[in-house]
Amino acid sequence: MYLEKNSFHRAIIGNFSALKQFKCARIFSLAATTMFLFTFGFACDYRADAIQTSKVQNVSINSAVNNNSTAADQTDLNTAAQNHRAADKDWKQFSDIKLGISFQYPSKLKIKRLKNGVRIFHELNFEHSDPCDNSDDVKSLKKFADFDVTILVSNEKQKITAECKKNSDLNKNADINENPVCFATNNLKGEIVYATFQGCGNLTYTFPLSDNKTLVVKRNLIPLFGPGAIPEEKKKAESLPQVILTEENNEIFFKIISSLKTD
Repeated sequence: MYLEKNSFHRAIIGNFSALKQFKCARIFSLAATTMFLFTFGFACDYRADAIQTSKVQNVSINSAVNNNSTAADQTDLNTAAQNHRAADKDWKQFSDIKLGISFQYPSKLKIKRLKNGVRIFHELNFEHSDPCDNSDDVKSLKKFADFDVTILVSNEKQKITAECKKNSDLNKNADINENPVCFATNNLKGEIVYATFQGCGNLTYTFPLSDNKTLVVKRNLIPLFGPGAIPEEKKKAESLPQVILTEENNEIFFKIISSLKTD
């Protein structure tokens, strides 16, 4: 009887130990599963955020807001839109019936009419060495243009590559070494040719309008903000009042060219 009781007690203790081991195993399994789901969920969220950020950074000028953006992203976009609407009050409308073009531009930029086009620019008084002068006797310049774009209407027929002509998704992130690069706005379709070196040169945007009419937009780089500039002069130029820095330069240019229309 005593042996039976001891056997019975040992069996209960054994079952209880097994039950504890089973519960511990279940708890450990649940903890591991929870940790995996949390890690996987965090990774997915991180990847989703990275993809969303990438989309925002690489968005083309004719893209609509992604309907699947997060509330935070949407708030940022709404804030940006409000800032743009506020900035639009300082923008003007340029129209030239003879040239058959119209566009919007900020009032702080100057307009100079040319024979077959118009120059849009912004200059500041600042004496500095010419970053594009590679001679031994580098000349000094009294002014520098922190924004300089020329829009020309040519009567010459200029063709663009077949890819840029037929491709509907032209605002791809192409390598700038692949000349030319396809480019498009809401209203125009064409290509860009890069002629740049060490922050000097220009980008030429070509938009064929008809068999005998081509719209050419030449965007000059800002050498004083390029790698060839003297660092001390570059730093002083960037701190000048009313200076247009690179980020703002890009924003203004793409807003002008996206508003550009032809008759």
